[in-house]
Amino acid sequence: MPLISYPRPEAGRWLVRRAFRRWPGRRGRWLDLSSGTLRQDSPGIDLPRVEDVRPGPELLYIPPVEPSQEEPRAELIRALGERGVALLVQCSPGDAAVLDVEGASVVFDLLDDLVRRSLEGFSSLPAGCTVAWPLVAGISDDPELWEEACARLAGAGVRCIQAVTPELKARDRQQLVAESGGADELFDSLFHRRPASERELAVVAARHGLASFFRPPSRAGSRHERNLELAEILALAGEIWLRLGRSEVCGQDFFRASHWAASTSIEVRAVALEGNLGVVGWARAEVSELILEWASTGCSKRLEEWLGEYGAETGASGA
Repeated sequence: MPLISYPRPEAGRWLVRRAFRRWPGRRGRWLDLSSGTLRQDSPGIDLPRVEDVRPGPELLYIPPVEPSQEEPRAELIRALGERGVALLVQCSPGDAAVLDVEGASVVFDLLDDLVRRSLEGFSSLPAGCTVAWPLVAGISDDPELWEEACARLAGAGVRCIQAVTPELKARDRQQLVAESGGADELFDSLFHRRPASERELAVVAARHGLASFFRPPSRAGSRHERNLELAEILALAGEIWLRLGRSEVCGQDFFRASHWAASTSIEVRAVALEGNLGVVGWARAEVSELILEWASTGCSKRLEEWLGEYGAETGASGA
């Protein structure tokens, strides 16, 4: 089963670099993390074979399946992990088991719970996990709902709540209205109002000690793994830089540098430490400084400061 390869990681798309072109999916509505859309499938194809996936640190997206396929999916995840494939595994609150597979990051999709306005399952999520919060007007963009949900998530030890504003088709909106009994207020919200911004949710999350962007585990192995880690940091920096309303040109430089880091054959860390970042002479000072900081320390204080600014109380507007 062929894969789709994405040319660069995107923070808003969970830094996924690979996804299956065909996937059995499930009949119930779910949030596709790699595309930001809602899906309802008619499962009828087999799960992919382990042999079809080459090992590597590029993050591979593993979507949900029908309950009858959970065990085969779990076996696939274990086998891929043993082959050294980095995974982003999507689950829902209440799933029977969450696999502890080396190289696998688990994201819990809260869509069904939010449509039902049921938060009970949030308190039993595993500590250290990440959740995806779909922002849908009239359903999941109420600040009071955010406060209660973030309190529950923080109490469970959840590390991160990342907002997603899904692209809704007319059919999606109509189904959501029908499930609510055809309420006029929800109809108006879904069809005529934009949901609250992702940054507004980030402000509430920060008050509860929750991060707002998924960060894969550090990969400090091969040259390619180190370069990919830098690419993800640069992609997140570019996303935050633009969401803070700063220079579009510089933001695009961060994305360009991210693509370069992920595809270059040179050891970026060594080049930076040797003072030879002239090979990316097109990069602005902010980009070169972040690369050098990462090369020297393994992280970026600048990026953490920007993330803090994004979740600050005074910045509750914008994307």
